[in-house]
Amino acid sequence: MALSALNVYYRDVQFIWDVLMQAGFFATPILYSLDFLPETMQKIVLLNPMSRIIISARNTVIYSTPARFEDLLFMFASSILFLIIGYVVFSKLEPGFAEEI
Repeated sequence: MALSALNVYYRDVQFIWDVLMQAGFFATPILYSLDFLPETMQKIVLLNPMSRIIISARNTVIYSTPARFEDLLFMFASSILFLIIGYVVFSKLEPGFAEEI
């Protein structure tokens, strides 16, 4: 929601977001295991909410272990935080959409 609102005023947001999404794809441990990274890099990678989703899904499907409560809590809290931030930014910028378009 925040990015769509910002894109109305700043058209370059969509191009910057494309680059950030591609970098985020390669930073998420999809094709590699988190164990291959040094300890400090593992902590940085785990700040990405998508990496926790991928790791939890992999552990559940391949190793038949349930997702850890800490991971579920982090995913829930980060999604609620992004929703609130997106809603606040969208609601502040929404009154001027008609003039910009």
